[in-house]
Amino acid sequence: MTGTTNVEHALDAARRGLRVYPLAANAEEPAFPEADTAATADESQIREWWALWPDANIGIATDNLLAIRIDPRCTDEVFRDTLGTLFQQHGGRTGSLVLVGELVGSYVMFELPAGALVQGQSNFLSEHMSILSSVDDVLIGPGSTINGLAPYRFHNERSLSPAPPWLMQMCGVELPESKTMTNVVPLKRPAAAPTAAPMKTKLEWALEASHHVPVHPCRWYVDPGPDANPDERKKAIRAAKEPLTKWKDLATQDSEQIRKWWGQWPDANIGGVTNQLLVLDVDKQNGGCETFEFFRLVEDFPETMTNNTQGGGQHLFYVMRAGEPLKNGTHTLGPGIDVKTDGGYVLMPGSTIGGRSYTRANDAPIAFAPTWIVEQCKNAKPKASAAGKRIVEEDDIAIELFTKWIRDRAPYAELGKIDDTTFIVCARGYDFACSPETVYEKALGWNETHCNGLGDLERLAVVVESAGRNRQRPIGCDHPLAPGFDAVEIDESKAPLAAEIDESEAAAVDATIPTARSGDVRAWENEPNAIFVDHLKPGDLPAGVLPEVVEQFAHDSARRLGVDAGAPAAALVTALGSLVPAGNRLQMRQRDTKWTVKPILWTAIIAPSGSNKSATINAAMDPVKTLQQKWRKTFTADEHKRKLDETRRATAEKAGKGKPESTDQVFEGEAEPEKPRFRQKIYNDATTEALAVALCENPEGLLYHADELAGWLAGMDAYRAKGGKDRAFWLQAKEGGDFIVNRKLSERICVENCAISVLGGIQPDKIKALKTSMSDDGLLQRFTPIVLHRRDSGADINPDTSLDERVGTPPASISRDTAVRARRYLTKFVYSHALTFYLKDLGASTMDEHALWIAGFVLARGLPAISSRDIYRAYPALKSPEKRSLIMATMRVLEMHDWVKPAHIDRHGAEDRWTVNPAVHDGRFAEIAATERSRRDGVQERIKLGAAA
Repeated sequence: MTGTTNVEHALDAARRGLRVYPLAANAEEPAFPEADTAATADESQIREWWALWPDANIGIATDNLLAIRIDPRCTDEVFRDTLGTLFQQHGGRTGSLVLVGELVGSYVMFELPAGALVQGQSNFLSEHMSILSSVDDVLIGPGSTINGLAPYRFHNERSLSPAPPWLMQMCGVELPESKTMTNVVPLKRPAAAPTAAPMKTKLEWALEASHHVPVHPCRWYVDPGPDANPDERKKAIRAAKEPLTKWKDLATQDSEQIRKWWGQWPDANIGGVTNQLLVLDVDKQNGGCETFEFFRLVEDFPETMTNNTQGGGQHLFYVMRAGEPLKNGTHTLGPGIDVKTDGGYVLMPGSTIGGRSYTRANDAPIAFAPTWIVEQCKNAKPKASAAGKRIVEEDDIAIELFTKWIRDRAPYAELGKIDDTTFIVCARGYDFACSPETVYEKALGWNETHCNGLGDLERLAVVVESAGRNRQRPIGCDHPLAPGFDAVEIDESKAPLAAEIDESEAAAVDATIPTARSGDVRAWENEPNAIFVDHLKPGDLPAGVLPEVVEQFAHDSARRLGVDAGAPAAALVTALGSLVPAGNRLQMRQRDTKWTVKPILWTAIIAPSGSNKSATINAAMDPVKTLQQKWRKTFTADEHKRKLDETRRATAEKAGKGKPESTDQVFEGEAEPEKPRFRQKIYNDATTEALAVALCENPEGLLYHADELAGWLAGMDAYRAKGGKDRAFWLQAKEGGDFIVNRKLSERICVENCAISVLGGIQPDKIKALKTSMSDDGLLQRFTPIVLHRRDSGADINPDTSLDERVGTPPASISRDTAVRARRYLTKFVYSHALTFYLKDLGASTMDEHALWIAGFVLARGLPAISSRDIYRAYPALKSPEKRSLIMATMRVLEMHDWVKPAHIDRHGAEDRWTVNPAVHDGRFAEIAATERSRRDGVQERIKLGAAA
C-alpha cells in the first residue's frame, strides 16, 4: 500500500477485523489519554480521529487477539519443527492474519472469544517465539513510522479469523465461562517435537512449588456471577487466597502431606510461605508497576525467581541473609510494592483466580536480597510506640467529632474501592477516640449515605477490627484532650493547601520527617537541574577532576579532533579502568565493608555520523592496544623459548634412546617447559560463549570495543521483545562475579570473574530506532552516555605520546581528595550528559513527562511548596483515582533532580507534600517560567472562549 495515507491504513486494519486507535505521530504513545480503551473498528470514528491527527500512528488493540510473535532470528527450520508442525497436524495455517516486521519480528494473529484472556509468555515452543499479553501489550499497525522507519506490513490479504481451540489450549487462553480449566493450567512446553498441550494439575504445581518454599492449600475462586459488582468480585478474589489450614504451623515441603491435602482439595490454590525470604509483591492495581519502573531506572534488581500474578503484577523472590529480620508491610518500597517475609505467604504458580493463572516468569534461582532493598525495608516508617494504644477514653466529644466528620468530610465510596474507603472511615473514628461499637454503628450509617448501601455488611465488622488493629497512631490522637494537644475544636475544612503554607507555618511540619523549608537555601545541598528539553546541554569537563595525564590527553585529543574534551576523557577513563584487575573491589563507603562494587565501566559515545566519534574512541584505546602488543611480544618470545626447549629435549631423548639415565642427567634441575598464557584485553566481535572462554584465560577482565553499539544491541537476543540467552551474560559482565555457561556438546565453562568493560559509539537516530524493540531489563541504563559535540575540523598538530609511558597500577586505597573529585566528575559532568541523552536524545518517558509538567506548574505559579492534592486537581493526566499512585513516583523523579524534598507523610506512610528548592525561583528558569505562564494562560483563555461560544 505504498503512498497510502495513515487513515487508509487504519481503515484497512479495521476491515480485517482489528480494532484500532490513534498513537502519537512517529511514536507508540496514545494520541490522547486512555486511547487504547476506546479502540474500535467503526469507520466513522476512525475517520474522525485521523481528521484530527492525520499523521497519527496506528495502534492495534490486543485485548481480543491471540498473537504469536516470531523473532527475526527464528530460522525457517525452527519454525517448521515447532509451530509449523502443529499447524500441519491441525489442517494447516488457514485463516491466520500475519503482520510482518523485518526488523522487529512478525505476528501470527487470531481472534479470541469475547472475555477470553491470555498472559504473555516468552520461550513459547522456542526461544524465538513468544505470546503477547491480551492485557497490556501494544501492537503498531502498518502505515506507522517510528523514527522514520515503517516497521510493519500485512503479509497477506486475509481478515482476522477465530483462534482454533487446540491453539488456545496450547497458549493457555483462559475462557471465562469454561468449567473444564478451573483446576489445571498450561505447562511451559519444550521446543522439541511439540505434539499436544501438556497440562498440570494443582497437585503437580504444588509439588513443584515445594522445591522452593513450604506450601499449604488455599481456597479456590468461586465466581460470584455475571451480575456481581466490583466489590463482590474483590471479595471473591480475597476468599480464593484464604488458607484452608493453620498454615503457620502446618506448611510443609513433605510430598506425602502435600498429596494428602490436594487429594482432599484438588482445586485448592497453592500458598507459598515466605519465611527466611524477602518477596516483593508488585501490585499493578495500586501503581506497583509504575513504582517498579521508577526503581529500575535508579537501582539494580538482581535476576531472581519471579512469578507473574493473576492481576498483572509480579512476585520477586529473594533470600534474606542471616541476622536481617524484616516485617511484612504494604507500600514498603513505594505505592503498590508490598513486602512479604517471615510470617507471610503468597500464591504460587498454578493458582487460578477468575480464569487467570499465576505463572513462572523465568527459570532463575532465588538470589540474595540486594543491600539497598534490605535497607529500604529497614528504613520504612516504623509504628510509633503508642500505635494502636488508647490514650483517650470515648466521650461525647469523640462521638460528636466523628459524627460531624462523617456528615461534612467523609469520602464517598466508588465501586471497586468500597473496602478501602470503609477502612479510612473506620480509622478516622478511632482517631477521635471512638469505641469499636461506635465506629461500627457510625460506619453503618455512612454505608447508607455515602455508598448507597453497597458495602458488605458481613465484612464491616472485620474492617472495623482491622482499622483498630493496624494503626500507625494511637487511638484518640485527634481528640482535643489527647496528651500534647490544646483543648480546641478541630475544623479540618480550614486546613491550608501546601501552596498556601508560608515560612512560619512551615516550621510546624512534622519534625520526624527530614525536610528543607522552602526559604532555607542552606538546607539544599545541590542546585536544581535544568530538566526542560529545550534548555538541556551536556556539561563541559570540569578542570581538576581527573588525573593530570588524563586531562592532558583529553585536551590534546580535543584540539586535534575538533571535539569537546569530555568525550575523549570519558573514553580514556573507561579504557584505563578496564586495566584494573577484575578481582579488585571498590568499597563505596568508609565504614560499610559490605557495599562493594567492581570497577567495570560501560561508556557509550553519542554522536551523529561524521562527528569523529570513532576517532575519539580509537585514540582512547591506544594505551590499551600498546599494552596488549607488549603482551603479545612477550607471549611470542616465551612460546618460541618453550618450543626450543621442547626441541632440545626431544633431540636429547632421541640421542640417548635406551639410556634414560643420561637424559635425566642432562636436564637435571630443569622444570618441564610450560605453555605461556596468551593475554588479551580487547575484543571486538565474539559470541558470549567465546567471551566466557576468553575470561577463563584472562581472569583480570576484558574490554569489549564496539565501534557501533547499535549492531551489538540489535544482535542481542535480550533486545528482541521477550528475551534470550545473551542478556544474563552481559548483565553479569557489568557486575562481575561468577558465571557458568552450560553447553550441550562439551563440558560447562566456569568463569571466576565475569567482568567486561564496554566502550563504543552509537548514533542518536539508531538508538531511537532500537528503543521500541528493547527489553526493559536495565542493560541500557548501565551505560554512561556521553554526548560528543564537534566544534570544528581540528588542528593539524603532533599528538602527545607521553601517556603511553605513564599508565600505572591502581592504588590500594582511595584518598578523600580522589573521592571528592570522582563525585564532581559524576555530578558536574556525567549526570548532565545522561540527562540530555535520556530526556532529549532518547525521548522522555511517561514518568519524565509527568515530572516536566509538574515542574512547569511550580514555575508558572511560583510555588514554594506543592501537595499531591494540588497536583491531581490541576493535572488531568494524574487526576483519575487509579493514577494518583503515580504522583509519589513522579515526585521522586523531581527529588532526584533536586527540585523538591518531602515535607510531610500522611497517616498511611505516603509522602503527600513537598517543599520546593528556592533556587528554582531565583531567575535561572525565568524564561521557562514566563513561557509556562503564557502557555497555561492561553489554554485557560481558549477554554473560556469555547465556553462562551
